[in-house]
Amino acid sequence: MPRLFIAIFPDHDTATTLSARAIGAARPSDAWRVTSIHHLHLTLHFLGTVDRRRSDEIIESVERSAAGLRGFTLRADHVATLPVTGDPRVLAALTDSPPDMLEIQRRAFHRLANREQRKRGNRFKPHLTIARASVSTVERCDGASFEPVTIPVQEICLVRSELSQTGARYEVVHRVGLGPERR
Repeated sequence: MPRLFIAIFPDHDTATTLSARAIGAARPSDAWRVTSIHHLHLTLHFLGTVDRRRSDEIIESVERSAAGLRGFTLRADHVATLPVTGDPRVLAALTDSPPDMLEIQRRAFHRLANREQRKRGNRFKPHLTIARASVSTVERCDGASFEPVTIPVQEICLVRSELSQTGARYEVVHRVGLGPERR
């Protein structure tokens, strides 16, 4: 069953640089499975499994979440393992939080969060998943810094994800452009 999420994708060269620098800083063991460059993204909001009949409504909500907002630049410069408590499952490159990105995320959560997400609250932590744990116990790699990588953002994407035995397959189903970046 396909799932939907709203994401930011860095361009190929930026994703390649970011992945190499984050992995170099964290020096993860073989227990980590590195994310494909084509799958590297920052999730703004995860919708989960959604009835296809809601497609038009969801696209409108994604467009409204970005309405009137400008492009921005993310800055990533250190890694962390997530979740913060319990066994780490994700090696992440953490980014800063530009106001326009936070506003898009806040609007998307307000418009699209399901009952369970609302009960837990908006716990957005901007990051890009660099690798996933391939075994149940892995070593934490928190706080290692690397040469900063800037990620220009001019659009957000509504993405369909299908899980299979060979991994996830992503398909961008809708793109929403952002206004010119402030200088």
